[in-house]
This record gives sequence, C-alpha cells and structure tokens, in this order.
Amino acid sequence: MRNTNGTKLNVRFLDVDKEPRSMIRNRQIEGYQNISLMTLQQAIQPIEHLYPDLASKVFIANENFESCQDSDRLTKNEASAIYLYASEWGTLKGSFHDGLNSALRSDDRHLLTPWYEYLKLLLTALNKLPSLKQKVWRGFKGNLSKRYQIGKQYTWLGISSCTECVDLFDSNEYLGQSETRTIFSIECINGKSIKSHSYYQAQNEIVLLPATCIEVIDYDASFDKFCMIFVREIESLYDFSLCTSTDDVIPIFSEQNVSNISLQSAFSTEYSSYQPPPPFLENLYPELNDDIMQESITTGKHFYFSKLFALQQIN
Repeated sequence: MRNTNGTKLNVRFLDVDKEPRSMIRNRQIEGYQNISLMTLQQAIQPIEHLYPDLASKVFIANENFESCQDSDRLTKNEASAIYLYASEWGTLKGSFHDGLNSALRSDDRHLLTPWYEYLKLLLTALNKLPSLKQKVWRGFKGNLSKRYQIGKQYTWLGISSCTECVDLFDSNEYLGQSETRTIFSIECINGKSIKSHSYYQAQNEIVLLPATCIEVIDYDASFDKFCMIFVREIESLYDFSLCTSTDDVIPIFSEQNVSNISLQSAFSTEYSSYQPPPPFLENLYPELNDDIMQESITTGKHFYFSKLFALQQIN
C-alpha cells in the first residue's frame, strides 16, 4: 500500500489491536498439519474465489524469486508464499494477509480451513529461516496499555509483523509524534526475517509465528499521548516446526517403536530428495526393495513414510 505521498506503507506493523483481548493460552491451531505440501498454485485454490486477482499475484511472487539475490535456501514455492503474504494488496473486503490473520484469530476455527494448504506452505518456509533473538517493534494508533497488564501472559494468534527500525513509527505515515499511539518493544526468541522476500525490504520486517506467547514486562505511559509496552516472547504452546515439512524425509520410524506396527506404502511428490529406509525396516518389510525405490524415483515420486498414512496399529 502507498500513502498519499507515494511512500510504501506496511500496515501489518500496526494491526496488534486486532488480536483477541482475552488472555488466551489454549486456542488450538490445528488441521493444516496433515495437509500434503503443495505448490503455491495448488495451495491457493481453496481461497482463490476470495481474491479474484490472486493468480496474477502468484505470478508476480514467482517472478520476484527469479530476481531474488538471497533465497535463504528456500524453494521457489516457499519463497513465493512469503512474498505473497508480505505484499500489501487485497480487495474491498480486505487484504490477503488480513484475511489469513483474521482466520487465525477467529473463534470460528472453520474459517481457517480454506487456508490450510497455503498456511502449511507458508509455515514450512518460515521454519526454514533462522530464528532470531533480538528486539523488534510494532505499533498502534491509540492507547493499548489497559489491555496488557504487567506480569500477565498473552497469545498473539495471528502472524505478527514487526520491524527492526523503531524510528519508522515516528514518521507521519505510521504513528507520527502528535497522535495517541502505542509502541511494543518485543524481545523475540523466534523471529523470522523476511526482508529478502518482501516488497518492503527497506523496513526490515521480522515476523513472529502464529500463536506467539508473550509476557508483559513493563510499560511507560509517562509521556502525553504515547505509551511504550515492553514484552518478551516466551515458549509457545505450539511447536510449528513439528507440523511442517522440509525437503528431507522426516525420520519418524525408530527400531524401538516399529515392532508393533504394520506398514502401508505411501508416495508423495513433496520431497526433492530421496532417503532409503533404515536397514532394520528393510529386514522387517522385504517389499521395500530397490526395484520399488527405483521405480518411485524414475516416476518422479519419492517414497516416504507418513505417520498418518503409513502406520496402522495392530490390534
């Protein structure tokens, strides 16, 4: 989005007021974990009707990857998923990122269902980025000090966009210096820098994952029309790194837990590399032979084991 002066305006830095007001520590973000990892074009299909121009935005996101000098070792689909989220565009009903965050924050968890495929791809990408432990900032035009009590813990259910540049909020395009305003000083432990994959590279955007838990340390409201709230990120109830895929096969089998299960083979195009099963599995299941493995590779599919689809408990 651009303001009247033509300056790029990242409104994601200013949406903290949209977080639920209660101290929520137990709202679940579930369902997307079992979705297969898809291409970006496939992942947007369930939500494409909400954003008529979405296909063209995906094309632009893919083009940005081709010109990106630092891919952070992300695949094209992963990097483009971040760029799509970080682009400030939308319809009269709201921006793309606002639609996702509204679903994440909603009491009606069914609203999140159409976003599962895209959310899986986006979180897979973000989890590949290094986790940053540093101070970041986000703001709001208004006074939020009464919502946040010192010593209390809160959960930000949406994806929280922050910046490394606190001076950014002094500009009239953001908070200015004359209106009532709140700035959050956040000591994050799992921040993800998306600068290389954002339309707003100069603003050094750091995002916090959905359901980030924070604790209020202090606040300073001694200045007229200005409040600073100091918070620190604490360990979340949700470990999203366990719910997303990587380019490698996830080794979910062990010699200790495989003796009481039967195996059903599953094929997927989600992985760019092949790893053979461990030797003890080959001994237990002779059907996992080299011919099957080679066939899976030559057909463009990679054999992998899925906790949900490849395991069946023996009664």
